[in-house]
This record gives sequence, structure tokens and C-alpha cells, in this order.
Amino acid sequence: MKTIAAGGLMLCLALAPSIARAEMSTDDRVFAAALETRLKSLDAQKQTCVRGVTPTCEKTIEATRAMIQAILADPDRLHYESERLRVDLRQELLALLMDVRAASALLNTQSSYDEFTLRMSVIGNRLTTIRYRYHIALSRGDNRALGVPVSDACTTLYAAAADWKQLRRAAREVASAQAAVGQAPPWQAEYFQRQLREAQLKQAQAQRRLADNSATVVTLVYSATRAARYGESTNEQAAVRK
Repeated sequence: MKTIAAGGLMLCLALAPSIARAEMSTDDRVFAAALETRLKSLDAQKQTCVRGVTPTCEKTIEATRAMIQAILADPDRLHYESERLRVDLRQELLALLMDVRAASALLNTQSSYDEFTLRMSVIGNRLTTIRYRYHIALSRGDNRALGVPVSDACTTLYAAAADWKQLRRAAREVASAQAAVGQAPPWQAEYFQRQLREAQLKQAQAQRRLADNSATVVTLVYSATRAARYGESTNEQAAVRK
């Protein structure tokens, strides 16, 4: 009987993780699976640490391993960390939206190209951070209603940035061609006039593309802003119900 009881106990212990996993939400299961994958990658990463030379490397890996194992061992903590990841991603997306709105305003007025490029650099850095730090949340579709229009706005902003750069280059070409026309002798006037017309055509095309992409960015920023406000009102309603 003791053997049977012991066998039953061992079976229960063996089944406990799978039972707990079955009771998790889909998002929590995805989070747990990602953490387990991270544990495996830490094993491979540890092999690159040179013993006795970079002790900090091993200590960092072991600390990360201990933290992940503690999260996996506690379903409540795992759920908390899973939800916190979702909330943190939303905050990053809202910050990205603010950067996008600022860049869009500069784009529409074409007031300062240098400031615009600085804004785009900030956006690029934030995008890199989001993709790296929140890849788990992104892979399970967290905050998709907000993330999609913000991401689309970023893509269009990059296209508009290329158009603005091309427009500036075309404007310089037009100015150069106009100066050449003014200084050209009569027998070369037609040649330089043709160069001027080609430069003006490039300038007009770049301006048209820039205008189209700028208008698209405005639409996408508006959609993202609405999504952000809807999410805030939804969260407030949920807090009231609680």
C-alpha cells in the first residue's frame, strides 16, 4: 500500500507542472515558453564566458537564470510578470507615439530638417529597444490595436524622410542649374535649360511624394491617437468595475 501511495504521490508531483500549465491563460503559457527558451539560450551563452577572466559574465547569467526559475516556479508571479510586460509595452508604444507626433509636426511644416532627423534617430532607437525588449509581448499580439498604426506611421515617416532628403537634394540641383543658365553663353543656353527642367521635374516629383506620405502619416497618427485614447478609457472602465 505504501508503494502504491508513494507511486501515486510521485505521479501527482510529475503531473503538477502540466496541470498548472493547463490552468494558465494562453498569454501566460506563451510567456512561460519564452522564459524556458531563454533558459536554454543562457546555457549556450554561458559557454562563451571565459572562466577566471570574466567572472561577471557567469554571475550575470546565473542571476538571470535564478530569476527566471523563480518566476516559472510561481504561477502568480508568472502571471504578474506577464501582465507587467504588456503594460510596459503599452507605455513604450505611447512614448513612441509622442515621438512620432513630434516628427510628423516637423514634417508637415518642413520647418527644420535637422531637428526632424534628430527626431527620427530617437524613433529608430526606441523601435530597436521595443523589438528587443518586448519581443515576447509583440509575438503574442499585445497592444496590437495601438502598435499597428504606430508601426505603420513609423514606416511611412521613414519613407517621407527619404522624400524630404531627396527634395533637398533636388532643390540644390535646381539652384545650381539656375546659376548655370544665368552664366551660360548663348550657344550653351539650351543645354543648361534642359538640365534645369530635369532638376525641376525631380524636385516636383519629390515634393509630391513627400506631400502624399506626410498626409498618410497624419492619418496614421490620428488612428494611433484614437487607439491610445480608447485603450485609456477601457482601462479606466475596468478600474471602476473593480
